Amino acid sequence: MVSLKRLSSVSIRRGLPADLPDLDAVIEGCEAPPPAVALAAVLSARDRFIYLAETERAFGFVAAGTKAMGDERDGEGEILGLFVLPRFQGHGIGHKLLVQGISVLKRRHFETVIAWVWADSPAATRVLASVGFERVAQMQRMRNEGTATLVEDAWRIDLDGFF
Repeated sequence: MVSLKRLSSVSIRRGLPADLPDLDAVIEGCEAPPPAVALAAVLSARDRFIYLAETERAFGFVAAGTKAMGDERDGEGEILGLFVLPRFQGHGIGHKLLVQGISVLKRRHFETVIAWVWADSPAATRVLASVGFERVAQMQRMRNEGTATLVEDAWRIDLDGFF
């Protein structure tokens, strides 16, 4: 864990294509599967975005925008990924990044937001619940070329009452 003093100089800003190596390093440091959507595609898309948390280097980010699958006209946006390096967790950074992503989706007139997370990820489920997401579905998916079955939970929030 990092000291709170070190986190006093955290900035959250919009991700740029030049940030891709740092974003990949965050995913690798989290030892988590990558998002279903390629980060390079998110960074270059008009309907998707990334915000990152950094001190000297990025240590967390949220990717969001139109859903990875489905009809974008249905009014539902998606949190495509939320990652915070383990040593930076527990200081509210994931919460701040998530609120930033939801806020941008609301400004872009999305009515609801969905997020898919691994069911065995208590940190992710806590941060989603802390801003008002509710678990709405579950599905099993193969990971690592079919060697393991993991369970994903879908969480949804209605933006009507979000600030």
